[in-house]
Amino acid sequence: MGLETFLWVIWYRHLDFAYHEDHEGREDCGYRGKFPQLAQISGYLTAEALRSQRESLTKKNLCVLCASAVNPAFPSFGCGSAAVGPLWCALLLVSLSLAGCGSFSAKPDPSRFFTLTAIAQPVSAPAQGSSNSAGVSLGIGPIRLPGYLDREEIVTRVSPNRIDLSEYDRWAEPLETNFSRVVGQNLSVLLNTDRVVFYPWELTRRPNYQLTIEVLRFEPNARGEVQLSARWEILDTNKRTPLQAGESGITRQPTAQSTDASVAALSEALGDLSREIANAVSAIDGQKK
Repeated sequence: MGLETFLWVIWYRHLDFAYHEDHEGREDCGYRGKFPQLAQISGYLTAEALRSQRESLTKKNLCVLCASAVNPAFPSFGCGSAAVGPLWCALLLVSLSLAGCGSFSAKPDPSRFFTLTAIAQPVSAPAQGSSNSAGVSLGIGPIRLPGYLDREEIVTRVSPNRIDLSEYDRWAEPLETNFSRVVGQNLSVLLNTDRVVFYPWELTRRPNYQLTIEVLRFEPNARGEVQLSARWEILDTNKRTPLQAGESGITRQPTAQSTDASVAALSEALGDLSREIANAVSAIDGQKK
């Protein structure tokens, strides 16, 4: 039996005690008379009627809570014509207080927060033509995500036309921001350059090349796989002309059926996309040199 159930049993026992005392000829017995405070809470008495009843009970030397006769030996308890009276009255007050505290006590937030991760170590085999790409100046962005991904909740595609939102698993920051930063970190490693800036950039830091990405899909599916589908384009920022465009479709299998594993697989898929783009940038920059 739960704590609140036990405490309410005590309350009803006090009600039963009140009805038994009615046979002794006392006034105002029963639910409304014996418990004016509870009657007011339940809507039987208005605040004005409660004040009037309290004054009446006080004049009759009766407890304002349960209307029992005040025991002169225990005036602080209020009631107590019988030895058990003060106990039931005190337990009633404690039960109402504890029940209220239990009902409104704060509950821990079960939410979990996730982020994408960049390539941790430089790849053993450098990107194609990367020997000529040291010092490449590259601008990242704009990067656009579909509206259904622009939310805190982690999305799972359960059918071609339906997605589910996780109840507790969320992105720790806007996904577009996280996605852009990880792409920049990956390309900085793959191209062996620290000259990576993010859109919009200052005029004094305008890069030689600009990368734009339109993300089409970036989520786990019902089969447990993660999918990344995106269109990307590399532009010459000085001539404002496109140099190369591509569309990538990447699927990764998580190591386990969990959100942690799915997010790790999404990070790996983003690493694969970054390698495709790094190879393209390296080839373009090598041709110019």
